[in-house]
Order: sequence, then C-alpha cells, then structure tokens
Amino acid sequence: MISTFKYTSMTITGALHLVLGILGFIISIVGFSVNAYSIRRIYDYSNDNYIIYYYPNKAVAAGSFCVSLWIIAVGIIGIITGQKSDSNSKTQKMRLVYLIFTILSAVVFSLGGITAFTLQGIWMADTDSYVYFIFFFGVFIMIVEFVLAIVSSSINCCCSGIGANAVETQGPEVCQVANTNVPPVVVCSPDAVAPHMPPQYTVYPPYVAGAQMPPQYTAYVQNVDENAMAASKTQ
Repeated sequence: MISTFKYTSMTITGALHLVLGILGFIISIVGFSVNAYSIRRIYDYSNDNYIIYYYPNKAVAAGSFCVSLWIIAVGIIGIITGQKSDSNSKTQKMRLVYLIFTILSAVVFSLGGITAFTLQGIWMADTDSYVYFIFFFGVFIMIVEFVLAIVSSSINCCCSGIGANAVETQGPEVCQVANTNVPPVVVCSPDAVAPHMPPQYTVYPPYVAGAQMPPQYTAYVQNVDENAMAASKTQ
C-alpha cells in the first residue's frame, strides 16, 4: 500500500526547527550584550591620533538574530502544516510553503548562521572572554539546523506519498479502488479477467400453475400428398 503524507513528521520537524530557532535567538541576544572590539587608529593631517573603538560582533549578532527569526518562522510553518486541514488545497499550499522555507534554510540561512556565530566566537576568544563557548554552541545549533532542514525538505518532497488520493493495490487479480472526492471509481487491472457466468433460469415443476412451459412446435413437410405418404408407409 502506498504511504500517505506524514503529517506527524511535519509536526515533529517543525517543533525541532522552533526549538533551534529559539536557542539561536537567545545566543544572538547575548551577542548584542557583550563587546568584542578592535582598536582602529585614524591619522589626520596634523598627525593627531584618534582612537576609535569598533564592535564588529554587534553587527554580526544582527545577522545571527535575523537567521534565528527565520528558523523560528520555519518551525511555526512546519507545525501548522502538520495540523492537517480540512481543505486539501490549503494543505497542499502549506506543504509547498514549508518546502520552500526549509530549502532556503538549508541553502542560505543555516550557512549564514554558522558564519556569524563562528566570527563572534573567534572575536570573543581574542578578548579573553569565557563567553566564546556560547557562540561555538550556536555554531553547533546551526549545523544541526542545516541537517534538519535537508531532512524536512526531503520528507516533504520525496516521502510525502499522494495525500488524500490514495490508491490501494492488493494484487493483480483484484480491482483497484481510487479514493477521490468524486464517487468511487473501480479500475480493474489488465490481469483481472471477469469470470463468465452462465445465464440463470427459473425452473418450475411441470403442470404447476404459473409454470413457464417451453413452446411446442409441429413439423410439417410442404407439398406432399397425404395418400402418397400412406402408400409409402405400406410399401
């Protein structure tokens, strides 16, 4: 039997996306709260030195923040898709949206999150701060998100079955029944041969009221004289 769409798997993967997105969101907030800076000296024409404190980790934290919001959105869409709707067309649209979001998450956003958290971890390690391990944990989260996005899109695209229009086949000698929104349609297999049934007749005892007797016929020989026939019998 052909498997139908796995709505439960969509709910599970959506919940996992949501958890990973929330964890990445929290780590991004930590990136905004800490300072990993580099000192840049700018010289003017009078040879005066101006020291500028630049915090690149805050700009990168904004990138990881946006990535985390995207992953949270992917999780919410996955959970909604897992809740099978009464409208088949609406369910198909949600599956398509979830497929597009997971593909973009695997190709673009998870890789961007890996880059952002890696840079933050390196900068925090240079400032002798022990917070850097949090950002490397964020790198691990983005790697898990990359794998999970591939799995989610594969389930949605390749292992979804045929949804409500399921066709069950029990063998070559049995007809297939197509379950659609229209009245049931019976489609017989080419190997199925309809058995030949002889015609059925109602048999009545003879001389019973209402009995159907077969018609009686009398055979006659045309253009033959009865006297000639009697003479031929005597000979």
